Amino acid sequence: MKKIKNPIKTTGKDIKSLALLANKILTNETPYSITKNLIFKKLFQKKINMFDADVIRSRLIVIDATYSTNFNKRYYGFDDLIKHFKEFGKTDSELSNSFKEFLNETSNKLLDNEKLFGISKKGDVKGHGLSLISKYGYYLTKYKFPIYDSLAKEFLWKVNQNFDKNSIKKKDLSDCKKYFKIVQEVNDKLMIKDFDKLDNLLWLLGQINKGLLSQ
Repeated sequence: MKKIKNPIKTTGKDIKSLALLANKILTNETPYSITKNLIFKKLFQKKINMFDADVIRSRLIVIDATYSTNFNKRYYGFDDLIKHFKEFGKTDSELSNSFKEFLNETSNKLLDNEKLFGISKKGDVKGHGLSLISKYGYYLTKYKFPIYDSLAKEFLWKVNQNFDKNSIKKKDLSDCKKYFKIVQEVNDKLMIKDFDKLDNLLWLLGQINKGLLSQ
């Protein structure tokens, strides 16, 4: 299928409508919604009221496999990440609050470009795991935390170009603190005010760009 260079053909004021449409499309018994609802209902709907490493590990493994974040390819990555989560909450509710607080507190380092997890087969320290952590937060908060990954960064920038061409620099999207600040600004400026609907829009545009939904 031919790749679509720029699937966005509208102005900023219409993007809210596109986000609502994307949400309507993706929540209509699509493979996307079936998988998403299954992960939430089976792994996150029942909250844990104590720190259960086995439950957290199971959630991380499923999210990693579903979204191909490749965290399983590093040694001790899940162990390091579980210990990291414990610093920010002993229960689901506490950790969920820490994710929400991260968006407003500059001192909160729940997500941090400099925090590394696991090691490679050669013994080198691996990466920050921001994609997996943000997706865990997305489910833990019942979709009230934005996702950080390459697709979200790419299409957040493209969406923004339709209403404010100078407000985002691509390099800023690689810094997680700047990224999450920009996500909130875009979400508010477009009057979407819903991280889940914004993510629906970015994901759907990504699939169209890949040619997966062009027919």
